[in-house]
Amino acid sequence: MKGDIVTKFILFILLVLLLIPFRNAYGEKEDDRKMIDMGSYSVESLPNENWKVEIEKEKGIIRFIKEEKEKIFGFLPSRKKRLTFIQISKNLVMDMNIWHLSEEKIADDYRNNEEQIMIEMGVKTGQIVLKDVKKGVTQIGDKKLYFMSYKAVSIKQPKIVQEAVLYLYFPQDFKDTNTFYIFLINEGYPLDSPIKVDFTEYYPLLKSFKAKLLSKEDTISPGITPFEFGKRLEIYERIDKISNALLRSKIYKVIKENTTETFKNYPILQLVDRNGDGKPDEFLYFTKKREKTQELGFIYDLNRDGKIDYIVFNGGPMFTKEFTFYWMNYHWIDSNYDGKIDILVYNDIDLDGDKFIDEGITAWIYDKDFDGSTDEGEYLGKKIKKVIEKKDGFLLIKRVGDETKLKMYEMEIFSFPNMILKDINSMLP
Repeated sequence: MKGDIVTKFILFILLVLLLIPFRNAYGEKEDDRKMIDMGSYSVESLPNENWKVEIEKEKGIIRFIKEEKEKIFGFLPSRKKRLTFIQISKNLVMDMNIWHLSEEKIADDYRNNEEQIMIEMGVKTGQIVLKDVKKGVTQIGDKKLYFMSYKAVSIKQPKIVQEAVLYLYFPQDFKDTNTFYIFLINEGYPLDSPIKVDFTEYYPLLKSFKAKLLSKEDTISPGITPFEFGKRLEIYERIDKISNALLRSKIYKVIKENTTETFKNYPILQLVDRNGDGKPDEFLYFTKKREKTQELGFIYDLNRDGKIDYIVFNGGPMFTKEFTFYWMNYHWIDSNYDGKIDILVYNDIDLDGDKFIDEGITAWIYDKDFDGSTDEGEYLGKKIKKVIEKKDGFLLIKRVGDETKLKMYEMEIFSFPNMILKDINSMLP
């Protein structure tokens, strides 16, 4: 969990609040809004009209911010006296090696990691003094919450105190979704201020929080949803991240084994559970001697009909421009669930011609009319959407090492993925 995005984001918020104390609040007022519906959860907005609210619905994040100032002669605002920051967020546990752990163990891991990050980035760099760190379990309303409270004092002038408490809430369906919720409440004020912090005044907010419990049909794998063309890059990134976690998983249990003629020299096909849920996540083709193989990949059932419709096939190790390891793979997608692959995705793209992977850029090849042949392609990334060049009846894909030519309106490029898909689905009930 040490790589979880929310962990790093919370740390960033704490350091900003310490190093740039009492910045102006931002966002829009939610005075006329009682209940905030975030899709995966809902919570009542705070009653005081001085609260500012920032909502990032796609990320599942709400922030409440209130700034108070001292008054001169009782009515003129003077220096900033107090800044209250509250954030509610959800955290998806992507490390499949810890899915089997209890919520207590995961809560301990998360809180210990948070404390260590503050020590490494705050205490050891001479920016803060960390005091009164306490960890435990408490009950607020109907919620069992794992907490960590602490006080941080900035070393440089002006000296600012940050009193904070971090609550972790694990809903009933945590073991199915691997998603828990984080409440961060932070009070910042000058060291010489007589302010007494009372976090119980925010208990009504915590009590009003309601997580939307998902049905069993919606919780087969965390973050896995039916394929939508408009969300294709988001789905690709999510599945690629899960596949990378599965690749590193220490869990390995053979679910089924069969013989096949797809690979002449690799006649044995195994389906393997890699996340401990008793269902196949990985496939591997072996020689008769069962020697170590690179003919493997990961499988997903996006529409939950019991058949595989998304395959991530191993391409092998490569290196980035920074000479860090990069797993090259192919994503094969049956987007209309007819049992045939109609989208191919390459992740070893080199548009600038420097012989290294352009991270975050993928090439998508489409069979748009579902007739089994190549129709068109595009480069896709966070900051790029570009049609792949066509020349003399070929799509020209700029990949690391060389340019790949795919002949338009030919079925050959889809035949190999379809053979593997057929092999796998023939072994499923």
